[in-house]
Amino acid sequence: MARLCEADKISYLANVFAICGADGSFAPQEVAVLKDVARRLDVSQAEVTAARNLVASGHYELALLSDSRARRDNIEDMVMAALADGELQPKESVPIEKFAKTLRFAQADMDMIARRAQSRLNALFKTERIASKKTQPAPPVSPPPSPTVTNAAPAPSPAPRAAASARPAEPVAVAEEDPPARPVPSPPPVALPAALGACMRCRDAAQDQAAYCYGEGETLNVWGCRLLRQPWCAGAPWLKAGAFRPSGCFVFDREAIRALLAQAAAAVVRCPYFDPDAVERALAALPSQAWPGRRWTLRLAETGEPGLPLTVRHYRHGCLLRARQRVSGVAPVGEQLARRIIRDARRKQHST
Repeated sequence: MARLCEADKISYLANVFAICGADGSFAPQEVAVLKDVARRLDVSQAEVTAARNLVASGHYELALLSDSRARRDNIEDMVMAALADGELQPKESVPIEKFAKTLRFAQADMDMIARRAQSRLNALFKTERIASKKTQPAPPVSPPPSPTVTNAAPAPSPAPRAAASARPAEPVAVAEEDPPARPVPSPPPVALPAALGACMRCRDAAQDQAAYCYGEGETLNVWGCRLLRQPWCAGAPWLKAGAFRPSGCFVFDREAIRALLAQAAAAVVRCPYFDPDAVERALAALPSQAWPGRRWTLRLAETGEPGLPLTVRHYRHGCLLRARQRVSGVAPVGEQLARRIIRDARRKQHST
């Protein structure tokens, strides 16, 4: 972590304080995250107090650090604090998402940050558990109070001495039934993978939630799920699934595209918003061929990538030029066709 000035240290820690206390309380796991952040920042007690007072003053807004290199680390620590108790709430997620949008972080950046935060969180609590086991006294050294003193009810009349000696094993039996001392609780597991959980929180914060799944505002896709990583842009794997004809027309291989999408869907199948039928409707609405021209261009093969030698036509200053090049797929021109596919797929959904 970069060395920060005092003002940035206070703002950094105050941002994490605000996320930890967004629900009105500090869970033990959140306190552990705060201690870890304070240790890495190397803050003084005065700086900790200043950060706490900033948040306690009420209506605190997440502060933007002057050190640009520390902003991503700050967001990562805020995500780590939000995930700490395993109960992510909108009061925690919405400020982080708003803060990330202010810094123009893309969804891919937030997915990576969420994965890193969850990994660091797991490592932190593993270290905490090991330290707790080392410092926790063994049960024989500090035995619990005798159950016969704390649990036995007073008898209405004193028991005869002979009767007491006839049951010597009764206190031992009660002691054996007492539950052992509880171990140090481990942090509750997060129900969803970090990338999926982050995407769902961004969707909940979006103005148009349905359009968010189609990548509106970032990278459009026609499949209804941005986590499939199959966008409507040059270089997407699905745009290479097919074969060229000698005329230069590219014919899509729907089965190959379906297999790519099914493989990608394994990571998002637990998302309540993912609709496999939407993928099938988009495949049905996708044109079977892509002719180079107004809507499609040929994608040239990259270095080391196998491609098909094809005569590529170019127009320059009104003149038709031909060149023999290796191509490995197509690339869309604009988003007009993609929006038509989305519209047709939705229309088919409502008609069925």
